[in-house]
Amino acid sequence: MTNRQEILASLIRIGNLFNVERNLDQLLMTIVDEAVKISGAERGTLFLLDGDELWAKTATGLDDKERIRFKASEGIAGQVASTGNPLNIPDAYADPRFNPSVDKITGYTTRNILCVPLIPMNGKVIGAFELLNKKDPGFTSEDEEILHMVASQAAIAISNVQMYETVLEKQDSLEAENINLKQQLKGRYAYPTIIGYSPPIQRVKEVIEKVSGTNANVLITGESGTGKELIARAIHSQSQRANKPFLPLNCAALPDSLLESELFGIEKGVATGVSKRAGYMEQANGGTLFLDEVGEMPVSTQVKLLRVMQERNFMRIGGVNEIQVDIRILAATNRNLKTAIKEGTFREDLFYRLNVFPIILPPLRDRQEDIPLLAKFILANVVEKMRLGKKVFSHDSITAMVEYPWPGNVREMENIIERSLILSEDEEVEIRPLLMASEGVYPLPRPGNPSSKSSASPLKETGSENIEDNLKDAVSVLEIKLIKEALEQTGGNQLQAAKKLGISREGLRKKMKRYQFVLKEGSL
Repeated sequence: MTNRQEILASLIRIGNLFNVERNLDQLLMTIVDEAVKISGAERGTLFLLDGDELWAKTATGLDDKERIRFKASEGIAGQVASTGNPLNIPDAYADPRFNPSVDKITGYTTRNILCVPLIPMNGKVIGAFELLNKKDPGFTSEDEEILHMVASQAAIAISNVQMYETVLEKQDSLEAENINLKQQLKGRYAYPTIIGYSPPIQRVKEVIEKVSGTNANVLITGESGTGKELIARAIHSQSQRANKPFLPLNCAALPDSLLESELFGIEKGVATGVSKRAGYMEQANGGTLFLDEVGEMPVSTQVKLLRVMQERNFMRIGGVNEIQVDIRILAATNRNLKTAIKEGTFREDLFYRLNVFPIILPPLRDRQEDIPLLAKFILANVVEKMRLGKKVFSHDSITAMVEYPWPGNVREMENIIERSLILSEDEEVEIRPLLMASEGVYPLPRPGNPSSKSSASPLKETGSENIEDNLKDAVSVLEIKLIKEALEQTGGNQLQAAKKLGISREGLRKKMKRYQFVLKEGSL
């Protein structure tokens, strides 16, 4: 099985090709080759709908003279393209939907097939992506998930190239056509760390594409942990200021007096021991200044910021000379600034200066379809950072993450995944216990409760009813309860109990040993 780092590297390679590869056939051939490589298949074929026919647009092991065409209602690929549903066929010739005529043309023997639909952002099926022949035990659900990811990229590439071809027909010259194509490709595929294909996140990417090429000030709003700084960096990286500084300043992280000196700088001698220092305004000259949590900026500093935005000059604290700057200001907040204006804590004129182009980031609970891909991306990064071996999420963990409301959004997801890895002793990472503990489903026993002193419990008396005071203990309480229930329901059968818990038998035995479980006559 290809490890997660290899899969992630492959997907990034495909994404990077969108910026440099103009030849659609070559791009799709590379996508098919990468899908074959990371899945362990022998061959791959990308079929496109052409009227009432399917034709093999790109395939491994297929000569141009052997280009295959057949009715869109025939074969496994035809079923997938017609219904929009994936198919995993373990024995091709035993399946009545299989079309053996293709094997006769190519001289190749098909044993098993994995096929998923090609669906671009408009939701209309345009073809099918098929992988052939993987060694025992054949294609897995994980292979299907990987192929869906790659197919999404292929579908977007095809859809956009078709759109570009329509545009190109209307251009006066080849030079104008190439410029238009380059601009569209640059904006659409330049965000490898903005993970997701859900409609809300696609809209954010489209807005970034539109605003990046301007000098307009941008106000990014959204709940804490939604990735506002990431969006600001994406805007800067695609702007004409990309080769100039990007400086982020958190307005909530500094006391009022220090914030002003950090922003505007300070002259020597203003106070005892103070040296001359350039502020963020000067350091960001020519580039972008990102003001995070701008809603926490004191009103007195807001007045000075407004003056800089209007006149493009300022003075350091204690200074007498004006300093000219050319900066673009991006700001972010999780507060409702219109409410702050009514309360008198934020200036209305500054709000309108910052809010030239608003971007509203969706919370994670509103883009649930992105959660599996995002979680696995984070897992791969954390595993690499911590230098761990192979780690994968259990099926229950993926389900739990999709169902969890994520009040802390992506930042909370990163923290919980890292904690889960620290606590995990197995290859399979269980995240449900931490999510349930975060929601307070199973609070710690109160001090003095006999269960907290039991020799069968690893817990220590913390003197606190708040599970956040001792997260590890909270997880232990939950694991003990779930293991006990599973063993009781299966009459002490460890194999069946492990299946109920979604972990391996060896993993269950390790946990039982850790928590000193003792089985007597088939029960606890």
